[in-house]
Amino acid sequence: MPSNPVTITATYKDEPIETYTLTVKDSYAENSGAGKYAAGTKVSIHAGSRNNYSFAGWTTSGQGSFTNANSASTTFIMPNSNTTVTANWKYNSGGGGSTGGGGGYGSSFGGSSTESPTTQTTILPEKKPDQPVTVAALVTVTAEEKGHANTIISHKLITDAINKAQSYAKEQGKTKNGISTELSLTLPKDTGSLGGITLTQGALDKLVNTGVKSFKINGYPVTISFDEKALEEINNQREGNVTIEIKPVQDLNTAAEKVIGKRPVYNITISYLKDGKPILISDLNGGIATITIQYKPDKNEAVGYLYGAYVNERGGNANLIDGSAYDINEGEMIISTSYILNHGVGYKEPSSKFIDIENHWAKESIDYVVARALLTGTSETTFAPNMAMTRGMLVTALGRLAGVDEKAYDTNSFIDVNVDSPFRPYIEWAYKKRYC
Repeated sequence: MPSNPVTITATYKDEPIETYTLTVKDSYAENSGAGKYAAGTKVSIHAGSRNNYSFAGWTTSGQGSFTNANSASTTFIMPNSNTTVTANWKYNSGGGGSTGGGGGYGSSFGGSSTESPTTQTTILPEKKPDQPVTVAALVTVTAEEKGHANTIISHKLITDAINKAQSYAKEQGKTKNGISTELSLTLPKDTGSLGGITLTQGALDKLVNTGVKSFKINGYPVTISFDEKALEEINNQREGNVTIEIKPVQDLNTAAEKVIGKRPVYNITISYLKDGKPILISDLNGGIATITIQYKPDKNEAVGYLYGAYVNERGGNANLIDGSAYDINEGEMIISTSYILNHGVGYKEPSSKFIDIENHWAKESIDYVVARALLTGTSETTFAPNMAMTRGMLVTALGRLAGVDEKAYDTNSFIDVNVDSPFRPYIEWAYKKRYC
């Protein structure tokens, strides 16, 4: 410290505040509210007005929230990321061939050449890391006689959805995992069946040419999703538009009823018209369709013994589908298949009644592995759920799950494995595949 008095002055400088870009799409206002804002800022946004259209609400490509998403002028709370908000519009049809509405296919039905309204879309939250960016297009479906719901999915609707997903993926730096699209259907009350979801030729071309990872139709008790290869195969086989129909199957023969009982079964078809006749596309040639069927198990049903089931074209024999599984959290049966026709929920009566698992935390998982013969119990009435699992038991369960052919592994590479051990072929399989 110096001997003379000293004055120290503190100088302050404002810390720079990070700002993010707000893009306002499809606004017709002179001042839409677009600009750069700090996170948490309440931004006034305006849609304006548009001839022959009614404002249909705001949607956002990412985070952030609206004070009133149904108001053409509202405030938006800025998130800590670049974001796009979109003003959606509904075409006020004058009674010609156009349907208008949020589905975005107003000019697909005939004489009207008026611009189709903007599709209402939303980015779905991620359920797991590294999944594709998924966009849902909101589609209102009309019902005809006998409760059959129908709609047409146009090139414009699919293009709007894909553009939304690609824009969001680019903004968020998530392009490497690709995009997926979903149709989120709003169905009339008491809809009996999806009499026809028609994908126009341009819509299917757009899905395939863009390389979407999956395309899902959601909103009915049955949901169906096609992977990229399945979409390519449908596109290769069809001529013109493709129609997807989902209808309940009412009449089953005695053999099928033994497997299905009163559980739901649906006739699912993919078809196109040729010379005025529908041509089915059933074999996806290695492409995968994932079908989920809503179902609430009976109180006497063990969830692990529920299966997806396939019923032949004439309502004949039903076969249980290996690899199908019941999701207890979502309340639905999940079936992955490369062949489309009649699918439902089946049940396999337990062959063993284990008295030591009734209140065990792993009961449902035990039922699952026993029903599929991946593991067996220690006796007809006991499973011994707390017994330690050996390496032999583990690779046997994995081998059976993988469908390993025991006869293909007739050697024995280990001196401590008995030749007649039921685990031996699966141990050989795991050893040859370098799994152990």
